[in-house]
Amino acid sequence: MGRACIVTGSRSGIGLEIALQLLRLGDTVVLCSRSISSLPDQSEEVQGFVDAKKAFLVSADLGTEQGCLELMRSGLRLLENELDVLVNNAGLFFTVNTEETSTELWQKTQALNLDAAFHLTKAAAPHLAKTKGSIINISSVASYRPESGALAYCVSKAGLDMLTRGTAQDLASKGVRVNAINPGEVQTPIFKSSGMSDQEVEKYMAKWASLNPLGRVGVPADIANLAIFLADSSKAGWITGQCIVVDGGQRSFASQ
Repeated sequence: MGRACIVTGSRSGIGLEIALQLLRLGDTVVLCSRSISSLPDQSEEVQGFVDAKKAFLVSADLGTEQGCLELMRSGLRLLENELDVLVNNAGLFFTVNTEETSTELWQKTQALNLDAAFHLTKAAAPHLAKTKGSIINISSVASYRPESGALAYCVSKAGLDMLTRGTAQDLASKGVRVNAINPGEVQTPIFKSSGMSDQEVEKYMAKWASLNPLGRVGVPADIANLAIFLADSSKAGWITGQCIVVDGGQRSFASQ
């Protein structure tokens, strides 16, 4: 029958790629985004899974606790009260310096990037304990290094790393594994949604590609491939509490 999965932030980018790879393996997946009622990218393939009742599209505002709880209720109903994999991928990124960061923007970033993962993890834990399931948090290398103009984002991802380690410790006795993936620069729509123009995104990506030891930025599949591995208890059953950097070697060689 495959596994029952919930993937947040799955209208595009990393979240969509993770959801598609799970679906291709035969899993049933609830795809969630704030505006996922309109079909995501690669809509023809997604529609095929929707028609087969293997994929379900749920819109939810994960910037509030109530929205997170509503997603979990809807998701579990669609998955017939089963849950094997939760992927916390929903995120928000803005470029604004510290002095111009409003309290509203700060709180909005923490709410979606950090608080949502907490609320969903807490709600999912009893169900994952029944299946000895797995939680995968999509963090960032920004949790390790401050980036100019991205204070709120960096702090939220540092918090997500600690949430990963702490919940992994708390849930280990129940057989639930919790890990994070910390991508470097990956070509996804999050940069454009932050307010950057197409030209600014292109210039930003070109800069990081030129600095990367492997000579390129990441693509969503680079991250999704690891997520699929971590979700598989038969292969990653002894891995928990880890925050795994996937950045083409950028962090390892940054000081050289």
